[in-house]
Amino acid sequence: MNGKKYYPNNFKMENKQTKLLLGILFPNIVSLLIVGGSKFIVDYMRESYSTQWPNQPTYQDYSGIFIFSDFIIVPLLMGILSAFFWRDLEWKGKQYLLWSCVNTFAAIILSAVFLKEGVICLLIISPLVWAFVIAGALAGKAMFRRKNNTLNVSVLGLLLLIFAGDLFSKHEYNNMVSDTMVINAPVEKVWPYVVEY
Repeated sequence: MNGKKYYPNNFKMENKQTKLLLGILFPNIVSLLIVGGSKFIVDYMRESYSTQWPNQPTYQDYSGIFIFSDFIIVPLLMGILSAFFWRDLEWKGKQYLLWSCVNTFAAIILSAVFLKEGVICLLIISPLVWAFVIAGALAGKAMFRRKNNTLNVSVLGLLLLIFAGDLFSKHEYNNMVSDTMVINAPVEKVWPYVVEY
């Protein structure tokens, strides 16, 4: 074989398929661990505070804590991690858009199954998540093209630092939306229509 290494014809394709699959699975697993871990920490903090000071009002409402970190930082990180695995595939922008869409769809399914997120809420925020996964993937494509490991580690470290800062900072916003409707009819007449709706 003239001293050259021999690879079967399908080796390169399998390698591409592995990189493609890892570019979807690994970022989703990491994001599930980050979001699930942060939810665990927040629940632990809430429980710990209410146990230590049961007669005091809750120090902080943690319900809005995941807005910035989970819908912006984590999708950016997912896109960057995907680009790390996809860096050798020589893709153009269209492939990054397509596979970022697949990656976002996988994240939504996994969030619904493992994090017990509401499907309607996930569908509402999916364009936002997709936009930031694409932004992360394209930023990662540019980062990994330069082969500058110091810059790459600093960007990932900065994203995690921003995530941690957002997780432990106090959020002073509460939004509540409610609708009321007055129906002048007995409950027996109205209830069948409410059940159908």
